[in-house]
Amino acid sequence: MNKLLMFSLIKKDLDCVKQTLEDVLLSRENSDSSPVIRHLLSSQGKLLRPTLVFLSTYLVKPDLDKQSHRKLVLCATAIELIHMASLVHDDVIDDADLRRDSESVKSKFGNPVAVTIGVYLYSVALQLISDVGSIRILNELSVTVQKMCEGELLQYSYRDKQSFDLESYYSVLESKTAVLFKMACLVGAYLFDFSQEQQDSLASYAIELGYSFQLSDDYLDMFGSNNDLKKSIGQDFIQGQFTLPMISTLEKVSETEKEHIIQGFRNKDLASFNLLRDKAVTYSVHDDLASLINQKIDQSKQSLSLFKDSNYKESLFFIADYVLSRVRSEEAAI
Repeated sequence: MNKLLMFSLIKKDLDCVKQTLEDVLLSRENSDSSPVIRHLLSSQGKLLRPTLVFLSTYLVKPDLDKQSHRKLVLCATAIELIHMASLVHDDVIDDADLRRDSESVKSKFGNPVAVTIGVYLYSVALQLISDVGSIRILNELSVTVQKMCEGELLQYSYRDKQSFDLESYYSVLESKTAVLFKMACLVGAYLFDFSQEQQDSLASYAIELGYSFQLSDDYLDMFGSNNDLKKSIGQDFIQGQFTLPMISTLEKVSETEKEHIIQGFRNKDLASFNLLRDKAVTYSVHDDLASLINQKIDQSKQSLSLFKDSNYKESLFFIADYVLSRVRSEEAAI
């Protein structure tokens, strides 16, 4: 399986999502919202979450009639809108000027516009789910957004503190990333009544994939390059956010070194981040984290053992392996 083959399987589906995004956003634009909406549409991501929607659905139900496919497209579009909204709001919270190599909405239009357009995107997503006519999906998606907000609040509450326990760290990972992956992988199951065993398997795949995805971002934030991460290295440190490599390294250094690094953490001192990174390499924290990501990728793929082999299953494997490849490419350079 390769990237080209994977996307060839669902190219028409993703094209439908792109068209639906344009239709629902541009049809509602006015002189005030148009510049913001067009800026968002010009800097779209890879549509990973809609990709998960289609692949996980076709794993069980590869042949959909026109009406069923339309409902799935609307759900996939709604999930992408929620993801877009969360990124717009993240940039406000993080005071981030760049998003996907372009100016963030916050930077280009200001905080009030960014907050407002984020809420606007959420509202459009809910309208699409209303058009689908599934109370269960509306409820599940509402709970998902609630958990995402709770994760953001939890992460924010730990900023600039001197400690961050692992249980809270994993709660943030689940809430900020994994729950929307889970919703993407289960929306087809909710629409088309997959068995509980199938739902549990897809949920497990999504949660472990979500953990791995965010863990790889945390890995790259400390050990990667600006080009890999599409943002400045050490950004989490400067923003006062504890990540697993930071937590693991602080557990290994001397009390004097720990105090020095924590002081730099408070002062947003990049020199202290460089010291932390050097210590992380000294104590092989990068190897430990890479092993953990590899373990979670394996668990994610094993969750799909229930399903028969197919190109859709191989594509879901490919996505998991891609997450690991981001880490492996940098690990070799350390």
